[in-house]
Amino acid sequence: MSDSRDLVLELIKAALTNKNEAEPEINYTGTTGDFFIREPGSNVELFERSFTRLQGVFFSCNNMNSVPDFLTQFPPSLLHGQWYCTVPELIPVLQQAGISLVNDVLQAEVALTDCECLVARTGSVVLSAGQSSGRALPVYAPVHIVIANVSQLLYDTGNAISFLQGKYEDNLPSSLHFIAGPSRTGDIEKTLVMGVHGPKDVFVLLIKE
Repeated sequence: MSDSRDLVLELIKAALTNKNEAEPEINYTGTTGDFFIREPGSNVELFERSFTRLQGVFFSCNNMNSVPDFLTQFPPSLLHGQWYCTVPELIPVLQQAGISLVNDVLQAEVALTDCECLVARTGSVVLSAGQSSGRALPVYAPVHIVIANVSQLLYDTGNAISFLQGKYEDNLPSSLHFIAGPSRTGDIEKTLVMGVHGPKDVFVLLIKE
């Protein structure tokens, strides 16, 4: 036992002695794409596969005029629930689908928002505090529906960061959120529980035009 203890102490001492040595300089100038093999298919196909693997639900339609028809396909219990939306362009779409809105985010059962962009490789939805929905809405509602345009679909996280830096320059929003499907946790007895810290169901509707 003493020999093992002495060996461990010697290793710790050697590590502490050498910690101030100059670390080698890394001059890598490539991109994150150099480390990953791109999966086959378009960005739309890649996002759908990645997002559904995360237990999100993906839909697509040709244009914004088709969105009301898409919304009316939800179960009546959801359609007649408490919807909340702060995106001016989307409110008439909800009204056309016969969906009424509530004025208090704390009462919201369904949140309808836009997004900053989508990340195809990870199946992530990127939100920010700079959007009209703010930080609270996507977290409070148990159901979150995101409407995005195909022009917002980017390949990887590096592309998303570059896009946000180009959009906001030196005035980045106070928070950025990369949402990877419904909220989940395995903290309680290692049992996966959905919807604990955020929405239980996340839908993405991609507008192709």
